[in-house]
Formats: sequence, structure tokens, C-alpha cells
Amino acid sequence: MTQKKTLKLPKLIGHRGVKDLCPENTLESIDRAFEIGLTFVEIDVKISKDKIPILLHDDTLDRTTNGSGLAIDYDYENIKKLDAGKFFYKKNTNIFVPKLEDTLNHCINNKGNLNIELKPNKNFEKENALKIYELTKHIHQIDIFFSSFDMISILEISKLYPQSFRSFL
Repeated sequence: MTQKKTLKLPKLIGHRGVKDLCPENTLESIDRAFEIGLTFVEIDVKISKDKIPILLHDDTLDRTTNGSGLAIDYDYENIKKLDAGKFFYKKNTNIFVPKLEDTLNHCINNKGNLNIELKPNKNFEKENALKIYELTKHIHQIDIFFSSFDMISILEISKLYPQSFRSFL
């Protein structure tokens, strides 16, 4: 029997990167977290209309981008065109909503670990968990911890990826 490795979580984990220093759930925010010495960041992940896992906390695009409406109603290429820094800096930026895939590669390259919070996508929780699982199942270079306030999401990731580290919040 193979013993599962243990995961030692740090006392500090950057929330949505470091959401009070940079626009939340962006590569800029994740970079800033690692620059100040954090080894783990928490990000929020849900899927777009074309089933691409993206970093976004809210159901809608309204609060953190210059777009509006439900993220699940837009393909990623349309979401990527939105300004994800304007709400924070109060001016136009070139900051965009990143894909989970790009974020994973970014964290691997920077040796940074992730707490992926599976956000509820109304009626798409299982698809969200599946797409996240497909992107993370072969990653061993960094530690990944899954969490969710949504019971369907945490049960689904548990079923798909029973050897993963996870927590129901």
C-alpha cells in the first residue's frame, strides 16, 4: 500500500493572491504573494461557458472586472478581454482573468503552492470539479489543496481525486 504524503500547511496563506495589495485572483496578486514570502496562495476557480476553469470569486463578473453578468454565460476568450484590474486601481489596466491552467504553470515556475477553492457554478459544480481535476491530477511539482463551501463540489473532487488533500469549509 502506498502511503499518502503529508501536507504541512503554512500559518499564512495569501487570500485570492494578496487581494488587499493587488487585484484578487490575478497573476499579479499571486506574484505579489510569493514576492512577500508566502509559499501558498488561495484562489477561487469556476468554469466559463466553454468549460475553461478560470480564477473568479463571484458568480458574476460585475465586481472584479469591467464586465457584467454570470461568468458561466461567457466563453473564456470574451472574459479574457475584460479588465480585471480597473476595480482595484480605479483606472484601465492590462490585467485579465487568468485560466487555472496558466496559473498552475505560473505557480510551478515560481515554486508556489495552491489552495484551490472550488466555487459553486449553479448547476455546473460537477463539471467544474471535473475540469479542475483534469488539470491538476498529474501535477506533483507543487502542493495543491482543494477546499469548498459547496458540498456538491467537495464531494465531486473527493470522488474524482480521492488521494487529494481537501477540506469542506
